Amino acid sequence: MGISNSGLLQPIASKWRGIIDLLMVLGDREAIEVHLERKDNTDQRYLVFAEQVSKDLLPMINETKKLLGLNPGRNIFRITERFTRLQDDEISIQTRSVMAMMGFMSKGIEVPPEHLSEGRVIDYRFPKSTENSIPFTMRSSKERPENPYAAVRYQDYWFYIDNTDIRSKRALMLILLLFSLQASTPAGAAPVLTLPTG
Repeated sequence: MGISNSGLLQPIASKWRGIIDLLMVLGDREAIEVHLERKDNTDQRYLVFAEQVSKDLLPMINETKKLLGLNPGRNIFRITERFTRLQDDEISIQTRSVMAMMGFMSKGIEVPPEHLSEGRVIDYRFPKSTENSIPFTMRSSKERPENPYAAVRYQDYWFYIDNTDIRSKRALMLILLLFSLQASTPAGAAPVLTLPTG
């Protein structure tokens, strides 16, 4: 019996959605951070799990470490781009560039018809049939939105994330998390971003 590629990828996608969900919760509860240390003129980033956490977070931390293949007895892991011969205290993190991911997310922006008709922008959105593959929606409106999660006024329109749109809120937080991985603060200083936290 043959197995399609989509069938093989579904468990992988499910695993990563689970990891992202866990990171979001742990970040919200300040149980995980990214630190930067400078040694010998070299910047080194660390993924740090808080040692003192409430009991309800311990299973989540343990599950996160298990899913990421991390040593359950450690709370500090050096971030590396290598994916072979990893040490006990290392975690490999390799992603597309943040700009590339933001470019993909931009396909979830509702472009005002007026901007399209005037030729201000090109509508790069996916067809409706594949729209659900974009985990992000930014709505647009002439009127200021009520109680948005985030909003900005640009060229006579409001662009905003609806406060009830959990998927888009998490996607935005994931982008902020990835920014923090690239530009963290020295250990001992206030973090650039405490993961909200995908």
